[in-house]
Amino acid sequence: MIIAYFVLLDQQSGIRESWGNSPQEGMLTFGVYVVAPGLLVTLLVGLILILRSLARSRISSAVVLGTVAASPMLLFVAAVAGLWPGLR
Repeated sequence: MIIAYFVLLDQQSGIRESWGNSPQEGMLTFGVYVVAPGLLVTLLVGLILILRSLARSRISSAVVLGTVAASPMLLFVAAVAGLWPGLR
């Protein structure tokens, strides 16, 4: 996901159209202030979900644990894709 972000950032235009930021600067600002903290929070939530799942029951299936850990990240990516107008 991080590599895809940088590839998309590289494809954005760096030319300012008016007094505002260029599309590349806007995307970089969005990434620093929204995406980076969001990724950190979803990582922490995924780790907490794994630890709680292991503590409550004896789930030994890697598929179930992986799905539980990945669900916050998938929800976050869906939310960001809905917010960012260039991804629609």
